[in-house]
Amino acid sequence: MVEDLIGVKPEDQTLSFDGTGLDDAMKLTDEGVQHDDTIDLTGPMVIYVIDSDGVKRAYYVTPSDTIGTIKDRVEDDTGIQKGQQLLTFEDTLLDDDDSTLEEYGIKNKDELRVEPFKIHVKLPGSDEKITLYIDPENTTANGEFLAKQSKHHCVTFLSLQHYSL
Repeated sequence: MVEDLIGVKPEDQTLSFDGTGLDDAMKLTDEGVQHDDTIDLTGPMVIYVIDSDGVKRAYYVTPSDTIGTIKDRVEDDTGIQKGQQLLTFEDTLLDDDDSTLEEYGIKNKDELRVEPFKIHVKLPGSDEKITLYIDPENTTANGEFLAKQSKHHCVTFLSLQHYSL
């Protein structure tokens, strides 16, 4: 019924009565619910994740969902690998994948931003820079980074070499 009205699947619904969550296995009368009482739908909430191209996606979540779970869902939708995501809320980096939305103070209809991890490489002898989207777990010793130029979405490989003076 609720799913038909607001589009939220039963497994995503959290119901409470008088501030206490209702146990799915118990009868409403055993929970103290009487005729004409009101039950609160306390979850889910919707958050929006905006990517670096400005695309805004809605996610139905609960306050107890972890940042890691959100990153998994963002990876599924955007292709940005979980380890490469910089997820922020109100200029705060959400870097603890085990923390919950509630712990970060994220509420219904809040907006998060996601960007792939990027660095800028200044070319020798000029002020020109190349933007690289990389896996932050890479080391400079492995020498090659996948470079995705944001304006043209052109994928190239750039080999970085160390020069000693």
